[in-house]
Amino acid sequence: MSDSLAPTRSSSDALTAAMEDLDLRCWVPGPFHLSAPWALHSSGRFGWCHLLRQGECCLHTNNPDRLIHLDIGDLVIVQQGTTHTLADAPETPANSLEKLLRPSHFDQHEILNHGGGGARVRVNSVCFLSGQPTHSPLLSLMPDIQVVQGQGYGPSAHVDCIFQLIAKEAEAGEPCAQTIINRLVRILLIKSFYSHGTPLPTERIAWLKALVDPAIGPALALMHQHPEEPWTVASLANEVAMSRTAFAVRFTETLGKSPLEYLTEWRMQRACSLLAKSQASIKEIAAQVGYDSAASFSKAFARWAGVAPKTHREQIRDSAAHSRIPPDKP
Repeated sequence: MSDSLAPTRSSSDALTAAMEDLDLRCWVPGPFHLSAPWALHSSGRFGWCHLLRQGECCLHTNNPDRLIHLDIGDLVIVQQGTTHTLADAPETPANSLEKLLRPSHFDQHEILNHGGGGARVRVNSVCFLSGQPTHSPLLSLMPDIQVVQGQGYGPSAHVDCIFQLIAKEAEAGEPCAQTIINRLVRILLIKSFYSHGTPLPTERIAWLKALVDPAIGPALALMHQHPEEPWTVASLANEVAMSRTAFAVRFTETLGKSPLEYLTEWRMQRACSLLAKSQASIKEIAAQVGYDSAASFSKAFARWAGVAPKTHREQIRDSAAHSRIPPDKP
């Protein structure tokens, strides 16, 4: 990533807040021991991190022109919602990865042996789910597929270290292991993105450009740090020493939405995180994200998310109860 898009001190609070609210649930199967011919297809229900420990393979999507070659040490991160196939060759018929995986691959970290007995490949993988991937500013700017190249003989230092820690936690199975794994995968996503940034479409770098803008960046930091404040366009403009009109125009041109539209989206994102992670009442959450009453907050949330806050919380808890391990049952 170019230095011009590196977050500055004045904008880092907004970035930190977005990173802290990256809500992930992760699962770690045992290593994949594969032998040609083989091909593993994922439906896109989950995001995946695949680290190639031995051999070489390719990754392709529904786009026939998009074929990625992977060598030993390469890490490929596939975002939730993106179908993909990991294979020895593009033409190999694929099996469903989710259907091949059984509870024992996760509970006992059992090895997945698959393929026809030819050239061998070994892969370490992690799958993850985000509660609101389309509403997360950080996930929305990450590419759908990102490759972090290895060092020829193995993975880069930070990738190797994080994967070793993830494997140890998964194998140990101690009470706090799941929380630690979730945080390690979040670190892996963030570190990989910022250490090995890939070119992004214009619409995806708008948020990064806003972070480093000398006026918009501090305004974003204020909204992210204090969503409970009764911000107006005028009060935000005053904080960054601009006229109301000039600030509104510059903000909208940079981010493609007005300051108050962005503020509402951030408040709803924070509310989603609080609904998922805390036991706070709807009234308490409303106050924490800048609403005077539970009724006004519930109305705004339902308009944004399509369901009431209470329903959203119930859906999250129901999903968590039924998603301790991700394989589809045959």
